[in-house]
Amino acid sequence: HMTHKDRDYNGYMDYNDSHQFDLYLNYQATEKLWLQFNPEFFVNTNDFNASNGQKTHWEPSIVARYRVDKHWLPYAEVAWLDQDQNHDDQVRFRLGIRYYFD
Repeated sequence: HMTHKDRDYNGYMDYNDSHQFDLYLNYQATEKLWLQFNPEFFVNTNDFNASNGQKTHWEPSIVARYRVDKHWLPYAEVAWLDQDQNHDDQVRFRLGIRYYFD
């Protein structure tokens, strides 16, 4: 996090860092299907704002995983990344496959 300094909203050079709080809520819908809700809450430190222009922002995500067999676990994720400086909603989509070795 604190690898370099950026200019804060007062014009001073400082570290742009944040505190992140995560909560994971998991639900096994069937023997092969898992659902997860992960609300993340960020608090910016020092004199920096998030991209929404505030000191705090939310990034909730919903994930679905399906176990094909003992090796393959594809998943899909949708996350809302709060709003940018123009008040446009930012959304992230992820598709992936996890492979487990014996």
